[in-house]
Amino acid sequence: MSQNGFSFSQNLNVEPEVRQAPVVVQDHFENIAVFKKNDFVFTSDQDTDQVYMVLEGSVKIGSFSEDGLELTKRILTSGDIFGELGLIGEVRHADFAQVISDKTRLSSISVRDM
Repeated sequence: MSQNGFSFSQNLNVEPEVRQAPVVVQDHFENIAVFKKNDFVFTSDQDTDQVYMVLEGSVKIGSFSEDGLELTKRILTSGDIFGELGLIGEVRHADFAQVISDKTRLSSISVRDM
């Protein structure tokens, strides 16, 4: 035991166990659309009425600073979900979602249907 009353094990594993959750949510996404590079899925101030899943390709989530500079927040790829803030009460998007690869396939579901 140390002077402060605490003891530590050198072999203690503090890493949380990581498990893959089954992908059952994908079964609920029904609407599939194909986007071209540079298409906007949504822009800021549009209603948050859909949740999206990237099936193929990539999407950039970003915003613009007051100086007009583009800020990239996330790059999404196959299996990623976005637009989910509508589920917790956000009424309008604060960011934009823009396709950054050709033939990007997205699936969506209405927030009301979730």
